[in-house]
Amino acid sequence: MGYHPKKANVVVTAGQTASVHLTLPSHRGNVSGRVLLQGTNVHSGVTVSVEGQSGQAVTDVSGDFTLQGVLPGSHTLVARKDGYVDGQAQVTVAANETSTVNLTLEAIPPDVPVLAVRGGALTVRGSGFGAAQGGSVVRVGGASVQTVLSWADDEVRVRVPATARLGFTVAEVVVASPAQTVEMPVRVLAPATFSLSDNVAHVVTGDGTLVAWGNDDYGQRTVPPGLGSMVSTSASFIHSVALQADGTVVAWGDNWAG
Repeated sequence: MGYHPKKANVVVTAGQTASVHLTLPSHRGNVSGRVLLQGTNVHSGVTVSVEGQSGQAVTDVSGDFTLQGVLPGSHTLVARKDGYVDGQAQVTVAANETSTVNLTLEAIPPDVPVLAVRGGALTVRGSGFGAAQGGSVVRVGGASVQTVLSWADDEVRVRVPATARLGFTVAEVVVASPAQTVEMPVRVLAPATFSLSDNVAHVVTGDGTLVAWGNDDYGQRTVPPGLGSMVSTSASFIHSVALQADGTVVAWGDNWAG
């Protein structure tokens, strides 16, 4: 299969062996071309194949490939590599000829998790949440949300439960009507309720108050008035930073480096 038949005449003599050598002309063609990978100058490692046929080729660093032994006819050429959207192209192959196909594979954007802190605010964006919460529920890291800060059809803002699973996980909005579940990748961090630098220390008390003591040469100890409930804090030699429960970050102290 895949080759043209060929005949030859042969004379056989009793008691002797006759030899015949034939070369069968190929009944197949080839496909060559180039597959480029979006966002890089190295285009190797792409697997190229024809749907319904067993052969395959792999691109070199320039993205070039040659796929041999393809049956004549119209086919779908497929190019695949992990991290990229599969590429497809229609190609017509003729016996003993080489068809050319060029493709560019688009990179699949990574699911970058949103950072969240236990006790802090988290915004989940999507669509179809409804104008009000109703019977819908929200979970972060497997823990049910008890405090909803705001609710809109395309955005839900909640307080991250103190029991939310730490690390890489998901935030889920389980909509009651129409029934759907929207997930968003998150990375849940434990709150930093104590921080110590060379010359100043911070602690976040149980009611969300930030208390600081130590050196105040650069104003790093003087907590700005009127701040809301605190979740995390970080003290340094010349300035301080804190995360409020509403998700905003505040900083004070020296600003010589911006």
